Amino acid sequence: MGKFFGYGRVSTKEQNPDLQINALKDAGCHPSDIHIEKIS
Repeated sequence: MGKFFGYGRVSTKEQNPDLQINALKDAGCHPSDIHIEKIS
């Protein structure tokens, strides 16, 4: 099986990406391979 990369996105400042991060980790993504995009 290959390497997993994860992508999470939140669209407001009030949203927290922690649930997405935890789901990606549970799916097999290493934390250093997870990219989170936040509203700018």
